[in-house]
Amino acid sequence: MPDDPTDESTDPSDLLAVADELYGLPLAEFTPARDAHAKRLKGDDAGLAAQVKALRKPALAAWVVDLLARRDVEQVQQVLDVGAALREAQASMSATELRELTRQRRQLTAAVTQRARALASDAGVRVTPAVADQVEATLTAAMVDERCAQAVRSGLLVTPLAATGV
Repeated sequence: MPDDPTDESTDPSDLLAVADELYGLPLAEFTPARDAHAKRLKGDDAGLAAQVKALRKPALAAWVVDLLARRDVEQVQQVLDVGAALREAQASMSATELRELTRQRRQLTAAVTQRARALASDAGVRVTPAVADQVEATLTAAMVDERCAQAVRSGLLVTPLAATGV
């Protein structure tokens, strides 16, 4: 059935391309742009149109992390590199290295969170302390969990992340 929104014939890269464009927009433009994309696609590919329409507007903290991932790849990579080292130190049970990396993690997440706030401010978005805390928690989650790291790297977060056991 060609108009079935669950039709599997839609190329996932088409949805990914649209999502990448939408999640890279200023937050206020997300919903109108998503709806316009879905409307435009409806006649050609109803399945893709339905998938685009189902994309959720990111929470502010997620959008700030997405912005950081898109505009300051080096900072994000630094966070993820420290996270990989931290996970490795945990696996090897190196107490000295763990203490040093934990200190680095705290300093780095605080500094990168400030960078993310500055990027958001440059984009005309005010980040409250509560949202900044969610941004920092998301960066910490990316350090602790490889799947969270991949999600942050994607620049397609919809909600902020959190990790337990840090």
